[in-house]
Amino acid sequence: KKESDKETVGDLVIAVNPATLVHRALANITGGISRERSAAPAAKSAPDCEWQVVRHEENDAAEALSAFALTSNRRDPQVAQPPGWSTKYPLRPEQLRSLGWMIRQEQTTVPFIEEEVAESVLPSLGLRMDGRARVERMVRGGIIADQVGYGKTAISIGAVLASQIAWPKKGAAPSDTVRAVPTKATLVLAPSQLLRQWPREVEKFSQKGKLKTIVIRTVADITHLTVKEVQEADVVICATTVLRSPAYFERLARLAGCNRLPDCKSTTSGRQFADSYRKTLGALENQIETLSGEGAAAASAHVRRGPGNLPEEEEIVDIAPKRLKGA
Repeated sequence: KKESDKETVGDLVIAVNPATLVHRALANITGGISRERSAAPAAKSAPDCEWQVVRHEENDAAEALSAFALTSNRRDPQVAQPPGWSTKYPLRPEQLRSLGWMIRQEQTTVPFIEEEVAESVLPSLGLRMDGRARVERMVRGGIIADQVGYGKTAISIGAVLASQIAWPKKGAAPSDTVRAVPTKATLVLAPSQLLRQWPREVEKFSQKGKLKTIVIRTVADITHLTVKEVQEADVVICATTVLRSPAYFERLARLAGCNRLPDCKSTTSGRQFADSYRKTLGALENQIETLSGEGAAAASAHVRRGPGNLPEEEEIVDIAPKRLKGA
């Protein structure tokens, strides 16, 4: 503080903690669903983090968004008929454009930028600090939302034919220890009412013997399948009801050597089920590693038989809800 004549001059120091704000933004990207096994992998190891201090006005008007408009693929390039496609039912030009887009989506190397922003406002000073975190994720695929009757099933089969994987993979020895069974098959999840349509469409649009198809209508169908059959299949068509049934999760837990999972259809055990399911998948990977390394007999020894009880040494963890409710 300095005094000269009638003026008083002071220094105002504002301390900020950008690291905490940036970590808050980063937690929204790297936590929650991003930790699940189905999350897209990061394209690079380190996220990009930035922060800034700007002037803040409570009555700032949001920027007007541009009008929403659906884009057309009429100018997209066509691709050739997929290899192994039936000459009796060639794809139409508009279908070949959509097929080309699907193939490019599957082969893209351009990452998707996932971004989160956290902010802290000092209204009395009219300042705001923003913390931004960005993570590049390699996301492939997309959604075909063409109108009914356009031929979405046909071009999906064309994408399978155009993206077939050479099998067996070169350089992979049968004795290699793995934590996931490799397969060249494309998994198709469909409602029960479409389980007849999909195999017929595959047979109709592909050349005879080009695509080996397996259909799973119930959990019991899995009993008759072998690992080798799934590995050698080109398309596995499974009813969505199978992967939502308690019988499926019970068989999964037994194979993994884990205790019975909570009821998957219960409305009160969602977080407990998610935690148990995550642990079961980890144990299943260990089982596959045992199967590929030590053989079927060693893996069979770890399969749970009977309903099974919680071991005494295992700790029961009460998982808190995401939000606490109260006055």
